[in-house]
Amino acid sequence: MKESNAVYLRIKLDTELWYRSHISETEAKANVMRSIAGREWGDLVSCLKTTFLSAVRPHLEYSVPVWAHAAKSNLDKLDRIQYAAGRIIIGATRSTSTDYVEHEAKLIHLNKRREEIILKYGNKLNIFVKSCLDNEMAQDFSAKTIISA
Repeated sequence: MKESNAVYLRIKLDTELWYRSHISETEAKANVMRSIAGREWGDLVSCLKTTFLSAVRPHLEYSVPVWAHAAKSNLDKLDRIQYAAGRIIIGATRSTSTDYVEHEAKLIHLNKRREEIILKYGNKLNIFVKSCLDNEMAQDFSAKTIISA
């Protein structure tokens, strides 16, 4: 079965809007933590956490307002990437609970981060729309005063 995806602003859009291919591609990009773990320069907790926060998490959160409603199974893939990175950061084993890993690595759960990003985006959009309406009303008012004068 051939899958056709449109790409817009680096977001792969599939016909079902599950964002399966976009999230799979993001998953592949985010595996940088596994490749640097255990290297001599990257074994410090602060270095690994900085690497995750600057090189991996932006991929996990890029364009969240667009694909936040993706299938739960696809969102779970991104959560697993953060859990794996957290285990690498603190040097934990695979059997360590995810809550403990997030607490020790001081990582905010991705669902909470998604909600925060969507709320910030919604607020910015709301402010933008209000300012556009205010400008439109001001232009209408100035046009009416010019016409009536």
